[in-house]
Amino acid sequence: MEKISLIWTNWSQNEFRSGIMRKSINSLIATTKVLLTEIIAVDNGGNIEDSKYLLHLTEKNAIQFYIRNSVNLYFGFARNQGVDIACGEYIGFSDNDIEYKNGWLEKSITLLKEFPDRKIAITPLKADRQHRNEAHWTEWFEFNGERFPANMRAGSNSWLMRRKDFDEVGRFRNHRVAGSKWTDQFVKKGFTMITMEESPLALDMGFKKGYDIDKEVEIKRVFSNGDKIIIND
Repeated sequence: MEKISLIWTNWSQNEFRSGIMRKSINSLIATTKVLLTEIIAVDNGGNIEDSKYLLHLTEKNAIQFYIRNSVNLYFGFARNQGVDIACGEYIGFSDNDIEYKNGWLEKSITLLKEFPDRKIAITPLKADRQHRNEAHWTEWFEFNGERFPANMRAGSNSWLMRRKDFDEVGRFRNHRVAGSKWTDQFVKKGFTMITMEESPLALDMGFKKGYDIDKEVEIKRVFSNGDKIIIND
């Protein structure tokens, strides 16, 4: 069975982030038991009690690897630390404010296997507000009666991809906007992100403003087959 490496990064920067961290890591643990998975937690500190909690989960083998930095080295550096010890054929990344639902990992792996020759990554999230511009949507992927719109810049706080594809895109820069810099490379290399826009299997708990789910708008992006994307703004 192919192995999946999931790199989860933490920085307890404030009370809000500290409060949702435990919900995030426990949902990740609970929803990844079916497949052969290693969870690599990289902790940039900020709250010693949070660090003790993560160490306790490691001692229980709920987390397979735990790295604790003495100071905040930022998430780009932390993700690279996780990459250095990851040994899976698939690699995923998560921030500490994502709550996962059952089935997200199985569906993500299935989609990657269904389109083996496409340059794709999978996010279980809806696209964030910043990247819902019509120019960011690229195409539809269809599988088992479901349709998954792809977005060039979605999912930067939670996604899964083949390890060989990650190696092609390259490592993260140690930069204050490391995610954006990496996504620039991701797009430049011809990759796109399949989203679970219509039936998300994860929630961004750090997105305090929400998704305005009662407001529906039509994105005027028309694909070659005549389809348009209808999403929540």
